Amino acid sequence: MAWTPYFAIDDADAAVARVRERGGTVGVGPVSFPPGCRAALVADREGATFGVWDGGVLAQWSVGAKQSAAWLELHTADAFDAAPFYGEVLGWGEGYSCDISYEEDQVVLRRRGQAVAGLNGGQRPRGGGRAGAAAATPLAGPLQGP
Repeated sequence: MAWTPYFAIDDADAAVARVRERGGTVGVGPVSFPPGCRAALVADREGATFGVWDGGVLAQWSVGAKQSAAWLELHTADAFDAAPFYGEVLGWGEGYSCDISYEEDQVVLRRRGQAVAGLNGGQRPRGGGRAGAAAATPLAGPLQGP
């Protein structure tokens, strides 16, 4: 058993194309749902599954608010490889920066300065011990859009 997180994106077809371009797998979709929504189930290069959702979401649903998801964490064989995959596929680098850093023994993705996900797995960055949140070790420059 497992949860399947769905990420709200602007264009399901474009996200699916980016998954394929970056070596991921498309399981289903995109398929249409009324009224005017589109979704797909995909997997990253390591096989971790997730969904993308293009269309309306509940107005009261907001990450970290009330009963909504508070944090997303991926356990993978190579967090340093997975970070740019997700930043690019989900469009977190389009028109703004998606920063990737190493904080508290974890790779952290930030969108517009806000932490959006943590990734665990693989080796620590070279020369890096434990980096605190106040002293994050940048792993790459901001991601650029596709």
